[in-house]
Amino acid sequence: DITTSIMLLEHRNLGRLSMGCVRGKGPVEIGQHIHNELAQWYFPLPGSEFIYTAGGEEVKMTGGDLSFTPTGFWHGSKVEADKTCLKESHLTLPRFRGVSQAWHYKEDFTGADIQQMMLIEHRNLGRLSMGANFGTGPNYIGQHIHNELEQWYIMLPGASFTYTAEDEKIHVVGGDVTYTPHGSHHGSECAEGEKFAYVWFELCENGYPGEIK
Repeated sequence: DITTSIMLLEHRNLGRLSMGCVRGKGPVEIGQHIHNELAQWYFPLPGSEFIYTAGGEEVKMTGGDLSFTPTGFWHGSKVEADKTCLKESHLTLPRFRGVSQAWHYKEDFTGADIQQMMLIEHRNLGRLSMGANFGTGPNYIGQHIHNELEQWYIMLPGASFTYTAEDEKIHVVGGDVTYTPHGSHHGSECAEGEKFAYVWFELCENGYPGEIK
């Protein structure tokens, strides 16, 4: 499964306590972050196995372990496969590329004047890639499927179109976010007076086939 964060007990609804869970199948990473007001405990469940880093200390945790991180400590977790993947090949950071610097590509299931742009190429930042699509209606991005890729759309200001994933159809506008799991047919339609304007993020859930050692 892709990493999923689930809130079980919301902040401020039981005094100072809150509770949630995170699940995911490697290679995946929860980046370094900090809670300036929160002390935090992790209780790995049966079957868990990951590397946890807090305050510069790195430990391997499995189901049944317990960790405590006080307020003000940077912390995060990753699995070994991520380390291997990014060590073998990755972009040199920092890297800033605006839309004007993107290279363009064309897929045969899209309308004639759809602008498809690649911002972070596949396989160059671990399992992540990023691009953008622009176009004015009437137009379309035909139904297609990604068998290995989880996909998010972040709608930019002015966007307005209808997005379909399997049997669900919704109208989206600027500021909306969609998530489509791998193996789901999806596509979009843009009516007269509407436009496509969104950034997409893709994550290859289990790594690109044959490339994770």
